[in-house]
Amino acid sequence: AVLDMQAETMIQRGEQLLTADVDVFYIGDPASSASLISPKHFEKFCVPAYTKFVDHFKDRDILMYMHICGNSKPILDMMADTGVNIIEPLDPLGGVSVADAKQRVGHRVALMGGVNTVTLSQGTPEDVRAEAIQKCREGGPYGYILAAGDMVPADTSLANLQAMVDVATKSQWRE
Repeated sequence: AVLDMQAETMIQRGEQLLTADVDVFYIGDPASSASLISPKHFEKFCVPAYTKFVDHFKDRDILMYMHICGNSKPILDMMADTGVNIIEPLDPLGGVSVADAKQRVGHRVALMGGVNTVTLSQGTPEDVRAEAIQKCREGGPYGYILAAGDMVPADTSLANLQAMVDVATKSQWRE
């Protein structure tokens, strides 16, 4: 009942945000992160609230993406079942691979993430470039957004970020 009330509250806030011409709704879920609750509980408590929110706005000109931290591999299908447009992050440290996600749900939703945050913060630009190319090849050629496996670490060098951006903007993964 509490999650249903929260969904109603978020629908009201979403309606207000639409008057400000927002392009995307972010559905973030650190509280019931994939590693903290079971897939059974995610399905029982979270999926109905997310689906209610998404269904309310499905005929509107708004994209919706869902961010769930941790090992979301066991719940990828349920995440896609909510009707969101994008699932994010694909965190290799959380056990999620771009290739597996693409095979399982990539035909239903766009996928975002996949570059290991350790590679971003501690690797070389060449390491980042190689991993980014691999992720684009696994997730592409359509329906994949190259990004960090989760939040970009604060100590990530500009050169490493630029290497990832170059792979995406210069289509280096097609070479």
